[in-house]
Amino acid sequence: MNAWHAKEVRNIFSELNSSEKGLAKREAVKRLAKYGKNELERKKKTSGILKFLKQLNNPLAYILFVAMAISFAFDHIIDAYVIFAIVLINASVGFIQERKAERAIEALKRMVISYAKVYRDGEIIKIPASQIVLGDVIFLEEGDRIPADARLFDVKNFRTQESSLTGESFPEEKDLKILSTKTSLGDRQNMVFMGTLVVSGDAKAIVVATGNETQIGVVAKSIQEVIRPKMHFNEKVNQLAYQMGAFAVIGAMLTFIIGYFIRGLEFFD
Repeated sequence: MNAWHAKEVRNIFSELNSSEKGLAKREAVKRLAKYGKNELERKKKTSGILKFLKQLNNPLAYILFVAMAISFAFDHIIDAYVIFAIVLINASVGFIQERKAERAIEALKRMVISYAKVYRDGEIIKIPASQIVLGDVIFLEEGDRIPADARLFDVKNFRTQESSLTGESFPEEKDLKILSTKTSLGDRQNMVFMGTLVVSGDAKAIVVATGNETQIGVVAKSIQEVIRPKMHFNEKVNQLAYQMGAFAVIGAMLTFIIGYFIRGLEFFD
């Protein structure tokens, strides 16, 4: 990510082609079309039943179901139930992991506000937070939830609560000092972040990141990463299952050919 906390404010305004008076309304419309809405990525919702069934849609599950059917056919009831339990437990674990990740992301989305105050054509107006774009100048005051990541350039007794991002329970005193590029997230006193809360004072800031590019967007991505190792593992398991299935079919065919045609055994021997 760009180290906005380590740059001169005037250079940020120049880089984002903006000013302390904010963007022109016409320019804001262009940027919204170019960069998209200031929203965290939303995926199409799927019912819980379909999510659970998706966990069963893999070659290993198919092989286990076949093994379970064969166990039932040969009256190996206990073996069949054990196999069924293995399939059910594996699917349940995958389902629970996905549900936890989705709930965590939904909790982050609820932290994003509906409306925000911005400067457009030099005047403060209230707009849907989803329409905020890079270079917008936002006005923040006590009680506001911050609509995007932004670099402060004017503060008056300004403090924010950033526990949702940093875990720090005490309010952060904000100022305009330029910081080192290596400054940690919790120590960036010249920045404000989407979803955090203004607890006192007021401030003006220039928006430097929106939507999935914000710090809260990074958190949402990291939550998605939690289930990706499992997905990668499942791919490897599926490959192995295909190979096992192929060997099993070939082995069964060879056994049948040798027994039936060469050794002259009856079909059910």
